[in-house]
This record gives sequence, structure tokens and C-alpha cells, in this order.
Amino acid sequence: MYSLNKYLNETIVFVEDIIKNPSFPQHEFDLFLANRKQKHLVNSQKVSVLARRRFNELLFGENHPYGINVKDEDFDNTSLQDVIDFYKTHYTSKNCTIVLSGNLPDDVFTLLNDHFGKQVWGGSTVAVSKPSVVLETTKENKHLVVKDDAIQSAIRIGRPLFNKTNPDYFKFQVLNTILGGYFGSRLMANIREDKGYTYGIGSGLAGLAHGGYFFVSTEVGVDVTKNTLEEIYKEIKLLREELVDEEELELVKNYILGQFLRSVEGPFALADKFKAIWEYNLDYDYFDKYFKAVQSVTPTELRDLANKYLQEKDLIECVAGKM
Repeated sequence: MYSLNKYLNETIVFVEDIIKNPSFPQHEFDLFLANRKQKHLVNSQKVSVLARRRFNELLFGENHPYGINVKDEDFDNTSLQDVIDFYKTHYTSKNCTIVLSGNLPDDVFTLLNDHFGKQVWGGSTVAVSKPSVVLETTKENKHLVVKDDAIQSAIRIGRPLFNKTNPDYFKFQVLNTILGGYFGSRLMANIREDKGYTYGIGSGLAGLAHGGYFFVSTEVGVDVTKNTLEEIYKEIKLLREELVDEEELELVKNYILGQFLRSVEGPFALADKFKAIWEYNLDYDYFDKYFKAVQSVTPTELRDLANKYLQEKDLIECVAGKM
């Protein structure tokens, strides 16, 4: 919620009513579901979507919460009562957290307590338990989702990894930035600028509540799919075998720290940074450790990380389109 302080008293009344007493009209539900189904069917023809869906299944398993994909029939099997039951189970005072940011008025805590804190509300007083799930990563390295009419192929390469609670997270972020984490990365320089195979290519480390994964992602013409794959593996191999040049490393360090400074401008951005550590139950010194790790990482440490986490035998390749 965004509000001017002078209207906060009036605004919070509407927010409370929306959260505690929502309306679920059948006609709005039917329209929403029909629109989502149509969007799903359209997206299912895109190679980028096909690759992403299959990639998640391969990394985590088709029954894992991170690997489950929406099926066409799910839209027909979902009822308004399902939505209402979900609301009653999850939208409760026990599961509620409020984050504030900005130039807050002195009485803001009293105001929020009056509307959300004086009594238990919602359908349950017990926090929803998180089910234990088993990671079922595929044992096969290479996978193809065939789309005969495709003029482009979508490529995803990666592996299950870790989130920001892992001690290697910070320095691996530097390694990832060098590989494909910014516009001047090696993958961009090689596959976009030099070869002209794609408009854009990148890599990332996705942090999830219960794990994470590393990935390389791009779309290329079907005629250069194999060549692109070769170049991706070539760049990863170079990181395993050769030390990063000090000048390149210094450039990337400055880029990462500069991006962080830009990401904390304003009260709402600061709230997002707070949530980024609160959700993982991390201490407030998290960002201090991040700065120190980025500033102190060495070329040798980066090569060691590449050998530890980016061995080709551990990487899962998923191509949607044609080879």
C-alpha cells in the first residue's frame, strides 16, 4: 500500500476491509479464470515458456513445489470454493507480517494495532505448515522439447544450487556476473556481440526459500542452436581453467557495488532490502558481509568456485524448439 501520511487513517480502513472481508463474485472469478486460461494456452506455444517449464521440472522434479507446472485441465478443475478455502486457510493474523517504510507518523503503530493487532482474525489461528518435499533432479544431462514449427530455440542450462544462506553465495554472484550477469558479461560479448546469435543472453542465481538454482538462458535461431550451446560451455570451461583478469574483476566488482547502491534509493527500495533478509531469517550484518565478500574475492577463489559448481557433467541442458 502506498499512502500520503495525511490520508493514512482513512486508507488503512479500506485495506483492513479488503483483507478481512473480501468479496469473491462468481462472474469475476469466471472471467479471471477464462482470461488466465487463454493466456496460458498462448504462452504454451512460446519456446521460452516451454523451456522454462521443462527446466524447472528437470531441476526439482515434477511433484516438487518448485517443479510443478500448471496444466491445461487445471483451469477447468479449479472452483470458486477452492479460492475461498485457500483464503480462509492462509489469510490470517497468524500468517500476517506488516513492513513499514518512509517518513512514518508517530502514531503509526497505534493505528496498525487498532486495525490488525488487537484480536485474532482470519479462519485459522495456526500458521500453515510447510510440507517436506524430496528433490528429484533428473539424472540425464540433455533434454529437447521439440516444436517443429519453431524458428527460434530457447536454451536453458543450469543446475540446482543454493540460496543466500550459503557461505559461497556472495562470491558465486561475482562469478555469475562475469559469466552472464550484466550487459558486459562474457556470454554477451561472445554470443551477442561477436557471433550475433542472439539479441540477449544471461545467467543468474535464483534464490528460493528452500534452495536455489543457477541458470543460463537465451533464445537463438534454430540454425545456430548447436553453435550457441558450444559457446556457452566454452565460456564456462574458461572460468574453470583460467584465472579472471584483475582488470575485468575490478570492473565487475565496481558494477555490483554500484548496482546495489542504485537498488536502495528511497524508502520502498529499503523495505525490499529488509524483506530480502527477513524472509531468510538472516542477521542485519548480511549486507556488510556481502560488501566484504565482493571486495575481497580473488581470481583463484572464482576459479575454485567454477570447478566446484560449474562442472559440465553437473549441468542440465534443456532446449525447446529444434536442434
